Amino acid sequence: MKYIMKRTLMISLLLLFSGSIFSQQTIAEHIDKLGNKYVKKRKNHGLVIGIIRGDETSVKTYGRMGKTDKRELDANSIFEIGAATSVFTTTLMQLQADKNKFQQDDPIQLYLDLETNIPAYHPLKCVNVNLVPNIQNDEPVGGQVYRCYEDPTAKPECITFCDLATHISGLPHSPKGWFRWKALGRNKLENEFKDFTVEKYFIKLQSLKLEYVPGTKYIHSDFGIALLGNAMSKISGLSYEELLTQELLKPLGMKNTRLTFSQNTELPIVPGHNRKGKQVAPWNFDAMAPAGGLKTSMNDLLIFVNANLNPPSKNFENAFAEVQQNKVDLLFAKGGRPTSIGYGWYTSKLNLESNIPVVWTNGGTGGFRSFIGFIKDTNTAVVILSNSANSIDEMAFDILEVLNAQTKKKIATNK
Repeated sequence: MKYIMKRTLMISLLLLFSGSIFSQQTIAEHIDKLGNKYVKKRKNHGLVIGIIRGDETSVKTYGRMGKTDKRELDANSIFEIGAATSVFTTTLMQLQADKNKFQQDDPIQLYLDLETNIPAYHPLKCVNVNLVPNIQNDEPVGGQVYRCYEDPTAKPECITFCDLATHISGLPHSPKGWFRWKALGRNKLENEFKDFTVEKYFIKLQSLKLEYVPGTKYIHSDFGIALLGNAMSKISGLSYEELLTQELLKPLGMKNTRLTFSQNTELPIVPGHNRKGKQVAPWNFDAMAPAGGLKTSMNDLLIFVNANLNPPSKNFENAFAEVQQNKVDLLFAKGGRPTSIGYGWYTSKLNLESNIPVVWTNGGTGGFRSFIGFIKDTNTAVVILSNSANSIDEMAFDILEVLNAQTKKKIATNK
C-alpha cells in the first residue's frame, strides 16, 4: 500500500525555473501543463490538484472519471488514499496521548487484554559449543561453534506506541504471502485485506516473531500502523472509524471522510484504474483500515492540511506539532534528498539546493494514488489525488518547487 517512488531530479528543469520563466508563466498555467500531461500519458484518467498559498486555496481538475465514464471530477469526488491514511491514525494517537489515555513510550501490551500477546524481541544468549569428533567414521572433526538462543533470564524488548507510529517496531510491512508483487511492469495489485477481520489480525499478530529490537530499525509497516489503530479502538471501546470521527474528523469539519460510503450516497465515488488504464474493483478494509482504508475528497484533505498549517485550537496545535516533528533519520532519500520521519509524516528537503523542509506523505491502492505535502515556513501546500495507479510524487514536488519560488518572490515584492 505504501509506494515510495524513486524520483529523478531534473537539474536542467530546475535551472529553467530559476530564470525568467516565472515572469512569463503563472503557477496556474504550470499546474495545468503538468495536469494535462499526466492525464494524456500512460492511460491515466482523472486527476485533482489542490493548492494552498497562505490564505488562498484553489482546486484544479483534469480528465474524467474513466474511459467510458465521462463525468468530470470535482473537489467533492471521493478517492481512496491508501497509506496516506496513516497520518490520520498517528494524529489520533497523539490526541489520545494528550488526553492521558496512554503515553507514547508505553508498551502497547499494557493496554490490551492478557490473552492478546504482542510480539516482543527476546535478547539472545550466545555460547561456545564443543563439537564431538565422529569416531565411527574415523573423522577427527572437532572444534567449537557459536550458538545462540533466547535468554530466559533477560527482559524482552516490547513494542511501544511511538515505535508503531515511526515504523521502527520490528513488525513487517505485511505478513508474508499477503501482498504479492511481480516484476516491475507486471504488478497485479489485489485487495487481499477486505476479509481480514480484527479477530484474524490479532491471531496472525501473535504468530509473528520480531527479527529486530523495537526502536532500532526502520521498516515501513502497514501491519504496525494497523496495530496502532486497532489498539486505540480496543482501549476506547469504539471502532477505529468511530474514534477517528469523534476525535479528529468531526472537530475539523471533515464530513466526507470515512472507510465506507453507502451506495445511496450523493457524493461522486471515483472508480480506480490500474497502470494500464483498466478499471479495478475498490479496495475495502477491515483490520488494516487504520493503515490504508480511508476514502475522502480534495475539499476534506485541504481542510486537514490547512489545520496542520494553521491549527484551529491549542490541542490541535500541540498534536500536529508533535506528529510532524522528526523522530528518526532514514537511510533512503526521497529523490536524493535527506529524509526523516515523525509520527507518520516524512520530511524531505524541497530540493538538493534548498534547506526548506517539506512535510509529506503518500499512498496508493490498486487503482489510486495520493500525495499530501506542505511547507510550514511558507504556508504552502499541494494535495494530489489520482484515480490511476501511476505515480504522482514527482509532479507534487515539481509544483512545490515552483509554488515556493513564486511565494518567496511575492513576499520579497511586498516588503
